[in-house]
Amino acid sequence: MLYNLIVGSLPFKFENEAEDQDEIKQQILLGRIDTKNPNYEHASPAFKDLLRQLIEIDPDRRISAADALHHKWFATNVQPVKVSDK
Repeated sequence: MLYNLIVGSLPFKFENEAEDQDEIKQQILLGRIDTKNPNYEHASPAFKDLLRQLIEIDPDRRISAADALHHKWFATNVQPVKVSDK
């Protein structure tokens, strides 16, 4: 979702509709995303670093959700939201 919000498209490329699901599944399992998208190419190094850590296929090396929220990209690009107790 983060890729889609920042880049404006899905992170996976596929050649034809008949192969969509199998191709996307393969790309997910291999941790491959579309890095040729011009919007991705212009994204900040911090965003690319966070994304690489989020799509790491080795669960022992993948960043946790809690750690991701403390990543430099979030710290410099996202304003904290105060939640009301009401």
